[in-house]
Amino acid sequence: MALKLLAGELGDDEDFRERFLRESRIASSLDHPAVVPVYDAGEVDGLLYIAMRYVDGSDLRRILEAEARLEPRRALELCAQIADALDAAHERGLVHRDVKPSNVLVAPGRRGEHCYLADFGLTQDVAGPDAAASSRHLLGTPDYLSPERIRGEEGDARADVYALGCVLYECLIGRPPFRRDSDIAVVYAQLEEPAPKPSVRRPELGERIDEVIARAMAKSPSDRYATCTELVDSAYAGLGLTPEIVPATGRRSRRVLGIAGVSAALAIVAAVVLAVLLSSGGSEPAVAAGSVTRIDPATDRPQDTIGLAGPVSAIAAGASGVWAASFRHGDLWRIEPRTGTVTRIAPVGAPRAVALFGGRAYVVSQGPKLGADNVAVYDAANGNRVDGIELIGYVVRAGLSGVWTAGWLDVDRLATRGPLRIASTVPIPYRRPLDTGHDRQELDDVGFADGSMWVLGDAADRRLWRVDPRTRRISRTIDLSFVPGRLATGAGSLWITDELNDKVIRLDPSSGRAVAVIPVGAGVSGIAFGAGSIWVASALDDSVSRIDPRTNRVVATIPVAEGPRAVAVGGGFVWAAGDG
Repeated sequence: MALKLLAGELGDDEDFRERFLRESRIASSLDHPAVVPVYDAGEVDGLLYIAMRYVDGSDLRRILEAEARLEPRRALELCAQIADALDAAHERGLVHRDVKPSNVLVAPGRRGEHCYLADFGLTQDVAGPDAAASSRHLLGTPDYLSPERIRGEEGDARADVYALGCVLYECLIGRPPFRRDSDIAVVYAQLEEPAPKPSVRRPELGERIDEVIARAMAKSPSDRYATCTELVDSAYAGLGLTPEIVPATGRRSRRVLGIAGVSAALAIVAAVVLAVLLSSGGSEPAVAAGSVTRIDPATDRPQDTIGLAGPVSAIAAGASGVWAASFRHGDLWRIEPRTGTVTRIAPVGAPRAVALFGGRAYVVSQGPKLGADNVAVYDAANGNRVDGIELIGYVVRAGLSGVWTAGWLDVDRLATRGPLRIASTVPIPYRRPLDTGHDRQELDDVGFADGSMWVLGDAADRRLWRVDPRTRRISRTIDLSFVPGRLATGAGSLWITDELNDKVIRLDPSSGRAVAVIPVGAGVSGIAFGAGSIWVASALDDSVSRIDPRTNRVVATIPVAEGPRAVAVGGGFVWAAGDG
């Protein structure tokens, strides 16, 4: 874990303090492989802090200092990851405001360099009478600051597009776009001077990349690219390159070919599409941005990897089918357990979680209306939608002869017979350390053991509640000494992931005490019980750990496709799902 402390005087700035806490909460909810996971953020004795995953590597600033400039393909591969992370943040209404090389962490990955964008929520507005006096806290350097931000305007996602254009220029040339003798001169150049042309310093890049940088760094936001991904797409085309595409068992760039590459690639694309349609009935493309790995629990070996069109954030498995959801891409799929055949299901909003019960699939989604969530019900065997209800929810779980959803501060039991409705509600006394009117703190997970329902808090409220489902009353509250992530129940115990320390904590439901602490792979995320074992997905290690409850030890570490974030057991297999 990495712990960042902010300068004490920043805590005295009420506007900055509230925005920092609010946006750090939003950043902690970003489920993206190129965003540094944020575990907690808060204030202790007037000192602001943020706890995030420690990334063992370097940063883009140090790389540029050591190598001066990067080869075009490497520069684009790094910027493509940053762009994808920024666009995901922008979809959540979050603007980074401080995109620069030192905020791009770079670590070795199994398939090349892996970028992590850091420091969401740590920037301060330049507006206000005290802006000049506190400039050392604002953005560190004006080299990547858009004109509207310099003028004191709040700025939107296009301010990040501008900054990414500056970063791309520096990666290609080895220096920021405007290198001047003073910060004031740099600020003036950002406001008044046209963007420099990369081809002047590196003629071999060609003049087409000049147009890309000029549009990315346009003085008016309306003249820039609409998204960071569009900027990178254009840069690939401007440099005469195409994004790398790898098989579905690995990561690929989700970039669309630029106009310059369309003619040359059209025949290949048509052939690939035709082959996909003939082999899979048109249900999914062969090249994927997400994946589900099917593991045989009898041998602890992956059977195959099924490619999907988006990164998977939730999965549920049973004899009636395997259901996978992508919150970031708003996709939902059903997978036939034995054949691996994929069918896309039309979701209602962006699906967050899915559970199987009584031959039906219950899917919790954000939207489609602003500020409202819903639960949609499908026939788990064929994907036909049969019911639904508008309901705030983050988690959905099946157990104790029913389906339960966890929302902000309560857990709802849904009626599974007749029209879908809320049959009962259990309020959870969640602590709210800061009420800004914008935060959406949430309960992390729900499980069922020892005849009770167990509700798990999060980093802001590290507690576990035992609920009697008949009386709908909390019978016990357990304080946890670690940051809880996900919960699984089985073998007479509660199993909770410790996301900061990459461990699984085994709790005795009778005493509430930890009876075992089990180290697992880096980036622990999903956890499930089945086939007599506990299965744990580790997103940074690209692996699934199998824990034997009899010994409380990892008895197998199974390599899977990159970035597994969820795991489920059902239909005779273990299913690990993630980024692809």
